[in-house]
Order: sequence, then C-alpha cells, then structure tokens
Amino acid sequence: MDLTALILITILAMLFGAYLKDVIDNNGGDNKKLYKKKCPECGQYSYSVSKEGIWRCSVCGEDISDIEVERERGNNNGITGSDRR
Repeated sequence: MDLTALILITILAMLFGAYLKDVIDNNGGDNKKLYKKKCPECGQYSYSVSKEGIWRCSVCGEDISDIEVERERGNNNGITGSDRR
C-alpha cells in the first residue's frame, strides 16, 4: 500500500470515528453508551457502542481486543468516568 492510500484511509477512519461519536452524543438518549479504546500501536482512539467482541484500530488496523475499554466522557447519561471490564 502506498503512502497516499494509507493517509486517505487514516483520514477516513478518523472522520468516521468523529461522526460516530457525534451521532451517539446527539441521538443516543440515556440508554446508549459509547466506548473507546486507545491503540498502543498508533496512539489513536477507536469508538464503538459495544465493549465486547473483536476490536481493530480504526486507524492502523491493530487488534486491540485485549485493551481495556473506556467509557467516553460526556455521554448524555451523565456518567463521566471510566467503565472498565
């Protein structure tokens, strides 16, 4: 894969993550949660509405399934701490 393609994939992944976060924050209601994991390989966050299953970093593709999940701060449900597995 050439550098241009890698940069484009990285930008698209970051935009999708920001979009997903915005959708959850604005439309999620009190019962929706957004979880995140920080990739040890690239240092970027990946977001999901589920804390279970196989996780791949949305930026570099690293398997981050074994990384502790964090609760995204500022959810509509008022919880601002971490929700560790």
